[in-house]
Amino acid sequence: MVHQDEYGVTSNEIYTVDARVYYVQFTAVDSRDIGLEWAQIGVTNSTSGRTMGSLTADPDGWAEFRLPIGVYDVEVLWQHAMVHTGTWTVLDDADWTIDAWVYYVNFHITDGGDMEGVKVDLAGAAVAVANETASTSLGPITTDAYGNAEFRLPLGDVSLEVVWKSTVVYTQEVLPVVADSTEEVTAWVYYINVKIKDSTGARLKGANVHIAQNGVAAESQSTPKNGIVIFRLPYGTYWVNMSYTTTYYLTPIDVSKSEYVDLMNSSLEVKFDLSKDDYPIPFYKTNLFWIILVIVLLILGIVFLIYRMRKADQEPTDAPPEEGEEGLEDLLDDLENGGSGGSIAAGAAGGAAVAEYSDDDLEEVSIDEDDDEPEEYSDEDLEEAAEEKPEEEPEEAAEDEEGSEEEPEEESEEGSEDDEEGSEDDEEGSEEEDRTGY
Repeated sequence: MVHQDEYGVTSNEIYTVDARVYYVQFTAVDSRDIGLEWAQIGVTNSTSGRTMGSLTADPDGWAEFRLPIGVYDVEVLWQHAMVHTGTWTVLDDADWTIDAWVYYVNFHITDGGDMEGVKVDLAGAAVAVANETASTSLGPITTDAYGNAEFRLPLGDVSLEVVWKSTVVYTQEVLPVVADSTEEVTAWVYYINVKIKDSTGARLKGANVHIAQNGVAAESQSTPKNGIVIFRLPYGTYWVNMSYTTTYYLTPIDVSKSEYVDLMNSSLEVKFDLSKDDYPIPFYKTNLFWIILVIVLLILGIVFLIYRMRKADQEPTDAPPEEGEEGLEDLLDDLENGGSGGSIAAGAAGGAAVAEYSDDDLEEVSIDEDDDEPEEYSDEDLEEAAEEKPEEEPEEAAEDEEGSEEEPEEESEEGSEDDEEGSEDDEEGSEEEDRTGY
């Protein structure tokens, strides 16, 4: 009933009937008074049960109904979820705001914490929710730099899923949404701290560390000066592969090590401590050591050869005459100046050396200075020469024992002087023989 009145009709007349039908504007808003775009607003007459219509709200959540006076049931659906039911009485034109049961839920996603247990915001994670009541999915929304992802959700239960680096790192089956809230979510993301030291215990710079999962490379880094690299990874099992390539004292170095880790519930630490067989190796195992050794040996060999050559140059080329030979030369010199033939005993250094000479030897060297003819010596002349010679040779042997450093030329000069003295004695002997007649 929109109008009731009595009219008396006496002629043709036009009557205007003011029906009690009104224009009612509904604006559905969420908990922050923001209109619910594309919300479905349905109106049903509470008295008759007649459906008055269902309209889709505009982007601002507004929809207008023309309704007769009465009491109406109003329902609002948003994202296939019932977000409002209420009873409204229409008595006049109206502009009503419907506070829908739509709330803001902020999901703050952090990782599982580093080695010290400090949790860090997880940026770049994809967060998706599913409305279990309406069986609809919302999202995903990517977390910002602070790990936040905010959803506007209808009243009801939702499920949550977080994906990071193509891996599901968190799920929750039932999360009731009843008001604005912030949900703290700790994702299954942990850290692998890789520390590398060389054989001296020093941190190794420049080593390559590769992380692989199921045969697929996940991440890789090179160690800085402190020898530590940190990987932030979804939970799972991984191979941690370390390699280091360099040249050490002209020796190629290529070191590789691996370790299998299970990153399931917490962060962990992996240490690679290189041995002396890895790097740095002992110096005596390097190529440079062997090169230096070869060079040193070559230098020593060259120095030794030079030393031998110089020593050979310093040795005298003419060997001094042997005992007996020197006496023979002196004796022959004496005989040239006049002496006797036969067997002569010559004195040597430290003892008497006896040399026997044949008549042929004596005749060969005994030549007269005047007529160049061989002289004949009597046995008495030879005996006198033998008695005089031993007195001269011991003096020369004594000089040799005292370590005389005079040259062979000086010795020959002394021998010549002795020969001259012997010649003078021989001449005196000859004169005496001439006087005595022997």
